[in-house]
Amino acid sequence: MKLNETYKDYMMVFIKRICDEVGPRLGTTEGEKRAGLEVKREYEKFCDETFLEEFECRPRGFLDFIKVSAFLFIVGSVLYLFYPVITAILAVLALLIFLFEQMFLKEAVDFLFPRGKSANIIGKIKPRGETKYLVLLGSHHDSAYEFPIFNKLGRNVIKFTYLATGIIILTILLAIVMFIDQLLGLGLQQALNLLLVMPLVGCVLIVYFALYLRSSRLILGANDNLSGVAVTLAIAKYFHRKRPKKTEVWVISFGCEECMRGSKRFASKHAAELKEACLVNFDSVGVGDLTIVDKEKMFSATHSMEVCKMLQESARKAGFTINIRSMDFGGTDAANFSKAGFKAATVIALGEAFWKLWHNLQDTPDIIIADNLSTCAEIGIQFIENLDRKGSS
Repeated sequence: MKLNETYKDYMMVFIKRICDEVGPRLGTTEGEKRAGLEVKREYEKFCDETFLEEFECRPRGFLDFIKVSAFLFIVGSVLYLFYPVITAILAVLALLIFLFEQMFLKEAVDFLFPRGKSANIIGKIKPRGETKYLVLLGSHHDSAYEFPIFNKLGRNVIKFTYLATGIIILTILLAIVMFIDQLLGLGLQQALNLLLVMPLVGCVLIVYFALYLRSSRLILGANDNLSGVAVTLAIAKYFHRKRPKKTEVWVISFGCEECMRGSKRFASKHAAELKEACLVNFDSVGVGDLTIVDKEKMFSATHSMEVCKMLQESARKAGFTINIRSMDFGGTDAANFSKAGFKAATVIALGEAFWKLWHNLQDTPDIIIADNLSTCAEIGIQFIENLDRKGSS
């Protein structure tokens, strides 16, 4: 099955129109709201039911938690020579904030940041017969801040993150030893004083990360992630005309993906409906090497290998070869589904293009490759048709 050129044109025109008429779409802002309403209008053309679900969150908590961690670690480092037990406590808190906010998505210090409203946009396409399977096609319509640290470090940002984390852990251990030495008089004071260099290096690294993780400039997000929204729209358009027999399809554009809150709210609200469902998420698929992601290490999420294999087989039947691999840095909405125990996987375009363009001001409609979008749409259609044939046999 090959989509004709009208589908490619539709997807490309949609991406350009949102970029031109709406522009950047930071979570909970007016731009994100306008984009969500535009997506809803498109869904209404193809879906039997279309609605939006508002939710509240504090989007700055997800990125700016690093500033809280930096503050705690710096204060602790200043006290290293005098009150090492406080140094250890504050460094542990700094590390825990990173783990809870970044890896576990727990909103640990979100209460320190302003509250706002966002919305998930949902469209439902009913099958011709009784529903046997439910497939969710995910994407997100918000866009992000620019990440200058990627321009400066590229792939080395992964090593940088591990180095900073390692030094924080080493500082905790040194502070504990310093405290024990002060209590018991082990004679290690002079050597431990010299090791003050460790928390100082840690301060430099964590401050650098806090300063250059994001700027105040917003990206258009043509690839991240209007490309994914466009793919789900094309699939909805196809099944509006060729309705599945026993597979219900939901197309969902999540709000506040850049702080990982929209999909989290959705998975929690619809938990009872999602027990037998699976999510195929499309994120940043407009340029680069298309990949099926089975693990998102930064979010400690492991996806359904069953869904990954089904996607790979769907790609093969559609005439494409796509590898399954883990994602070392960054993450997608599929993480919130997998962490909640639901079947999910993400299709994303990785490779050099990812590191060059992710959260970069160059993420404009000009970089989008129409064939990438068409390939993803064809894989998504094949996935649903394969499942539907299974349900009809």
